[in-house]
Amino acid sequence: MGLRWVVPLAAIMLISACTGPIETRVSSSGVALSSDRTILNEQHGNHSDILVQARSLTLQQLDSRGFSLAPNGAHKLDVTVSERPANLLVTTGTEQGKAVLTSPKPKKPLQSCVDSEFNLVVRLTRVADGTELYRGRASEYHCKASLADVLPFLVNAALADLSSPKGEHIIKRRGFD
Repeated sequence: MGLRWVVPLAAIMLISACTGPIETRVSSSGVALSSDRTILNEQHGNHSDILVQARSLTLQQLDSRGFSLAPNGAHKLDVTVSERPANLLVTTGTEQGKAVLTSPKPKKPLQSCVDSEFNLVVRLTRVADGTELYRGRASEYHCKASLADVLPFLVNAALADLSSPKGEHIIKRRGFD
């Protein structure tokens, strides 16, 4: 009788290893945005599909918040996307003055693959003088999910504090790891 619960329990444990709490690390900073909510409509050269998708999702979010593209927009929008193996240590500086930019993420128990870190940064600057008005950064670790799958969550998190930047904080959600 005890053996008949082993297979379902094992299946649940395997499935739960791929889904679970996902922590989105968010950092936002900025000053009050002007009432002019126009974004400079720039022509972009050849970019990767993932960057085009990130910019499109960002523009959709900004449109829902009252921003619009204009040939002489008051704000310049920059969107950057990156992906790296999460087990890498990234530093800057010399041996005497080395600063750690990112620490390696330890593997979770029973984890079958190496995590990747997905990162998105959205920056709005004033065209007239280059002043940075808003910077939102969102990043997550994932073992099996792709960057394309995670982009909508990263865009939402990076722009969540647009009206009132909150600094560094973590948003938790359930999803595919």
